[in-house]
Amino acid sequence: HPFGLCSSTFPIMEAQGSEASEVLAEMREVMARKPGPVGAVDDEVPPLPTPLRMRRSLSPVSPSSRSGAADSGSRAGASACKAKEVTQLEVSAPIRPSKMVGLVAGIVLLAVAVWLKPQHGGYKPSTAEEGFGHGVSNRTVATVEQEPEAKPKLASLVAESLACPGRRGDILDVLAGAPYEFGHDLENDQDAFYRYPRLAASVAKGKADEAGGAAENELKKAVLGLAATGAGWAPGLRLRVLEALHAPCEAAETCGGAHPLALEVDEDFTSPLAKSHWLHQGLLDFGALFGFPHLKARASLFRSRPPTVVLSSSPASPAIAASRDCLAVRGSNTSLALRMTGGVATVRQLVIEQPPRWAALRPKSLPRHFSVYGTPAEAFNVGGSAPYTELLGNFEYLPARSAVQAFLLPRPAQVKGLRLLFEGPGWGENYTCIYRVKAYEGSGSVCSGHRVAAAAPRSD
Repeated sequence: HPFGLCSSTFPIMEAQGSEASEVLAEMREVMARKPGPVGAVDDEVPPLPTPLRMRRSLSPVSPSSRSGAADSGSRAGASACKAKEVTQLEVSAPIRPSKMVGLVAGIVLLAVAVWLKPQHGGYKPSTAEEGFGHGVSNRTVATVEQEPEAKPKLASLVAESLACPGRRGDILDVLAGAPYEFGHDLENDQDAFYRYPRLAASVAKGKADEAGGAAENELKKAVLGLAATGAGWAPGLRLRVLEALHAPCEAAETCGGAHPLALEVDEDFTSPLAKSHWLHQGLLDFGALFGFPHLKARASLFRSRPPTVVLSSSPASPAIAASRDCLAVRGSNTSLALRMTGGVATVRQLVIEQPPRWAALRPKSLPRHFSVYGTPAEAFNVGGSAPYTELLGNFEYLPARSAVQAFLLPRPAQVKGLRLLFEGPGWGENYTCIYRVKAYEGSGSVCSGHRVAAAAPRSD
C-alpha cells in the first residue's frame, strides 16, 4: 500500500466504529505534511497520540521491526503488515459470517457423504472374495478348515504297528540289525552298540512281569524317536523304521498263495561246507566219541549243515537259529547252485530268509553282496563246463530290514538252474550262514509264516 498500511487494515477500522474517522484524519495529516518517501514518514513526523497508535504500541511487534519494515521497501513492509494482521485478527477480529456459512455447509456435506456411503458404496465383496483381492483394501484372513486326518498320528501308528505280528517282527528286525549296518562308529561303545539288539530280544521273549512292561514302553519310545527324528542315527535307519511301520499287518492279507518253485541242490557248483579249525574239530569229535553230550552238541554247532537245508519248507524260526540249522560257507566268492526239478522254469524273484535278528547267534555272518546267474533254457552242458553263464542281477541283503527279503530280477528269466555267488567278507565274519532260499515265478508279494518278504532294491 502506498501509505505503508495493509489492505486488510481498512476492514478492521470499519469494524471499530468511531475510530475510523480518527484513522482517516491521521492519513490526511501525513499526506499534507510530507509527500516524500514512504519509508521516512515514521522517522521524521512525530506520531500523534491517537487511540489507534496507543494500541499499536501495545502490540507484540516491536517499533524497531515496524521501522525496519518501512526502511526496507515495500516487500519488507508487506511482511510486517502481514504479521500485524495476524496479531490483530487473533486479538479482536471476529469470524466473517460468509466464512461461517461456508464452514457449516462443508460439515453438513461431509456428514451427508458419510451417511450415504454404507448404503450406496457400490460393490461389496463377499466373505470368500475378501481373502483374494478385487481392489478391496480391508481384507479378512481366510479361514482354512482342517481336513480330517487321513492317517493316524505317529504315536498311534507306532502303537498300532507294535500290536500287529507282521509289522512288529519287521520293527524288531530293524532295531536288532541297526548297529551292524549303521553303527560302525559305535563298536567301541558296547552299551550303545548292543542297546537296540538287547531291547529287541527282551521284548521278543514276551515277559509279562514288570520288567517286560518297562521294556515294552522303552521299545515304543525308541521306535517313536527313530521314526520322528532319527534319534541321532543315519537317515537310512529312520527310513527303514518308517518302512516297517507301513508294512502289511498280516501275511494272509497280502500274499495270494504263491508257491515256490521246486528246486534241488547242484553240489558240483556249491562251495564246500565251512567248519572250524581241524584241531578244534578234532577235540570236539574226540569228546563226542566218548559220549560227552555237551561236547557232541558243540561239535555240531561248529559244523555246517548239508546244502539241502536251504530248501526246507519250515520257516527260519528262533529255534532253527539256536541250532544253527544253516548252510555255512567260508571265504569270499562262495556259491550255492540250485537246479529246477522240472527242467525249465521262469524265475521272477528270489527270497532269502534268515531267523529273526534278535535270535541270531552270529548276526555278522549274514549274507551281503551276491550275484545271481542262470543256466539259459537252450544251453547244453558240454564237457563239464560251468552252466551258469547268464547274469540275472546283483543284490544286497541288509541287516536293518526284515529277515525275509525278496529280490526281484530285472526281467523274467527262463532258466534250468540258478547259482548264487556271495562276494566279499559279508558283515564282519569270515563265513556266511544261509538258512532258506526260495525262487518264485511271479512278482507279487510272498510270505513265510506271518511275515511278508520285504522287497529289497538291487545294488546295481
